[in-house]
Amino acid sequence: MEGHTVPIAIGGTENSLGVEQASGAFSLGGGSYLRSLELQETVNINYESIELKYAKPVRKERRTLGGAQEVKTVKTKLAEEMLRFFKTKTCYDAMLSSTQIVIVDINLPLRTAFVSALENKVPCGILWDPMTNTHAGMMTVTDYITILLRTRESGESIIELQNRSIRLWRDDERMQRDSRTNKKELIYIRLDKDLGEVLKALYTNRIKRIPVVSQAGEVISVLTYTTMLNVVLQKLHNLESDSDWMQLLSYGVKDLGIGCYDNNTPTCTLETKVHEVLSSLMQKKVHCLPIVDSQRRCLDVFTRSDVMFIEQDGTYDTELSLASAIATRPRHAVFAFSPDDTLCEVMRHLGSSGVHVLVAVDENDSVCGYISVTHVFSWLLEEGI
Repeated sequence: MEGHTVPIAIGGTENSLGVEQASGAFSLGGGSYLRSLELQETVNINYESIELKYAKPVRKERRTLGGAQEVKTVKTKLAEEMLRFFKTKTCYDAMLSSTQIVIVDINLPLRTAFVSALENKVPCGILWDPMTNTHAGMMTVTDYITILLRTRESGESIIELQNRSIRLWRDDERMQRDSRTNKKELIYIRLDKDLGEVLKALYTNRIKRIPVVSQAGEVISVLTYTTMLNVVLQKLHNLESDSDWMQLLSYGVKDLGIGCYDNNTPTCTLETKVHEVLSSLMQKKVHCLPIVDSQRRCLDVFTRSDVMFIEQDGTYDTELSLASAIATRPRHAVFAFSPDDTLCEVMRHLGSSGVHVLVAVDENDSVCGYISVTHVFSWLLEEGI
């Protein structure tokens, strides 16, 4: 595979970060790198036409299961087949032909990590500690949500907090209560390790992404569960419909127990306050919340990454309604599925849509659950790796 990694260093020097420092200064407030949000008392968003994109069936019928024991048998067989396959592939086989990595000096202000991630359209930043010349961890949009919520709880100014260094924030006693911030070193995988080891690292550490490190100690890529899914889909593309894999994948996802399905599936409305949405995302440990109307019809989806759209002139107002917060965000189709869809259909839909979560809807387009890429692999791996 031919390709290259583009490391973008934010702060530090070529010697301290190991890469050439990125040109351009990043400042918070009024910059072109963030979409401007014009606050209005009334925000009109056209939700009359709801576009739901469903999985395309690949089989005429789904196979039925006889009970819990058969579910366990199918899970065991499928897990064994997949892990055997992943052990034949290395990290190199899963890497994209071109990768952009953002590396941030841990002594810089908090805002720099997130502005740089947004500017370069990457979901996370690798932290670099010039004092030890080591990678010190990773910051993601989930960390930013944590900062916004804790700021609201404490009454501290978000501007003051964002001007605090990343190092001080990570060492702050308040943040030590959050297990995610206790991980001070970077959890990574070596380039020559097989993808079975990648899955094990993701699952056992309860993380959604893991950096790939070269023999020279440089971060050259970041792998996720979605990366693993795309590798599987490449294999499925060449399989016959009557192969063992396809037979095992032809059971319904709800019957297999993959995903969450009930009328209490966490949702929100356009009137919900931003801080309430962020709290639900964290407390329920979900990647997104479906936005519904009074009949629980799915209008849109708010993801963790959408928190970036609530910025205005360097400030973040978590008292905004969701309608105001996402007014300038590009609207996309909602990727949905039926709980009766087969595992193969759902996996292909997740891969083709490029989203992490699909929303389960009934015959009335009412939300009745959701399924994520993480659900699929956690289900396979929960019996033991």
